[in-house]
Amino acid sequence: MDIQLSGPLSNAAAQGRTVAVRLLLEAGAHTDFTKPNGERKGSPLNCAARNATDVLLLKSLLDFGADVDASGTDGKTALIHAARTNNASFAMLLLEYGADINAISADGSTPLTTAITYNSHNVLRLILDRWHEYSICPRLKGPHLLQIAALYADFETLRILAATDHFRMKYDKQYTIGDFGNRLRQRPDLTDDLAKAFDDLLGIINHVPSQEESSESLLESGILAWFSSRVNSDLEGLGREPNSGCSSDSSFLDALENLP
Repeated sequence: MDIQLSGPLSNAAAQGRTVAVRLLLEAGAHTDFTKPNGERKGSPLNCAARNATDVLLLKSLLDFGADVDASGTDGKTALIHAARTNNASFAMLLLEYGADINAISADGSTPLTTAITYNSHNVLRLILDRWHEYSICPRLKGPHLLQIAALYADFETLRILAATDHFRMKYDKQYTIGDFGNRLRQRPDLTDDLAKAFDDLLGIINHVPSQEESSESLLESGILAWFSSRVNSDLEGLGREPNSGCSSDSSFLDALENLP
């Protein structure tokens, strides 16, 4: 099977043919392949993440051992593609199978910056909600988030960013140095509400909490109430470390039904 470099499995995955993908996998099709010269080529999982809509197609590939972080020459993983298309069900599944939330593509984009760039609100909330499981601060990994937000974020994206506690912690005193506000004001789609939302985000990031201040105290004061209300409680049972085994099929499907 899969003698061609972009064989029948990739073609079926790209066309969203779930049944055909399953049949090919059961017949022994390979989920990942590399060109003879070592060049990386988009895997069937990558093809599905870019073009398909059925989460069960992705799950079949992952169940048969597809590399969840496989990428082509552009370095974009399936999770980055899910962030681009705002496919929260794909993103949740990929994270459950251990997708690298800190993956960086050849152009420097990450799942988080991609979600901001494309204003993928559902995936953005999902990524920010799960960041406590990982050791790398989202604003210190990859491109500068304030620059990305100034160039691309819409009003709702700025509200989501402003509501998360990750931007209320003291990581880097130099983080907000830069003419980000001016970059925002050069956008043709600028509105008063957009400018105010960005200024509010800058104000939150510039706030330096005392050592005694914690995320719990922020919640008690109501600062994070809006963000907390948006967190999908059905995802709580799915939280786990990135390298642990995937959760049961029924747990995933139950949570999937409750996604926005």
